[in-house]
Amino acid sequence: MLARAQLDFYEEPVVVRWLRISLSESALNPETEDKFVGNAQGIVLTFFIAHLECQIELGRIKPHDPQSGARSFFGILTIYVLNREIFTHLKENLLEKEQYMKHVVGIFLNGPRERNAP
Repeated sequence: MLARAQLDFYEEPVVVRWLRISLSESALNPETEDKFVGNAQGIVLTFFIAHLECQIELGRIKPHDPQSGARSFFGILTIYVLNREIFTHLKENLLEKEQYMKHVVGIFLNGPRERNAP
């Protein structure tokens, strides 16, 4: 659900224009980053970190650094958006969004190994 919301958000043309502007402005003037991004990304990241911590405490996922886990999950989604919208020369052979999300969530939750692999 979180992956879908993240990728759906970047399908809006106005959001893609905002992304292009914020990336270029942040690179040229790092002090303007808050004007473009604000606290929205931090709120989502903090929520997901807390969610991972809770899942670890409940024994639903194996212990790991939730900060690294949350950032790696969003990093995988960000790369998809950047390839689809900004670096379009890398768009070739990019999976459709639904397929990509299925694979990414599976890898994130289960790892890339076969289930019965040693």
